Formats: sequence, structure tokens, C-alpha cells
Amino acid sequence: KDGTNNFFSTGMIFHPLEAKKFLNQQIKKIKSTPPEEHWELVNQLTKMYFKLERYPHLNQEQIYTLNSTVRY
Repeated sequence: KDGTNNFFSTGMIFHPLEAKKFLNQQIKKIKSTPPEEHWELVNQLTKMYFKLERYPHLNQEQIYTLNSTVRY
């Protein structure tokens, strides 16, 4: 949202419900940052989603974190 208009990115990803707490925390943090950093978060979350699809044997808590100890 740019103040008056709503817009969507080029793609849409549906994260698992269990990631809601992590996502809400990140959204609260990002609200006070410049818009350039918003896209960085979007890219990180997209990568997390695809890692979850690629490695279904891992817990979501292992993927949806900024300090992941799991190496891919």
C-alpha cells in the first residue's frame, strides 16, 4: 500500500498456519523500516517457503527463523 492505492506483488505465497507467530513478529518489526527493507523480508520469506516444500522432513520452526542452524 502506498498511502492511497493497494497493490499485489507478482506472486502470492500461502505460508503454513503454524508460521503465523513468526510472520506476525517480522511484520511488526518491518513496519518502522524503510520500504527497501520490506522487499528483503519478502525475499527471505519466499525462500523459507520453498525450503519448507523442498525439505518436508524438517520442522517448520527450523525453517521459519532468522537464525537457522540447519544447513541445506
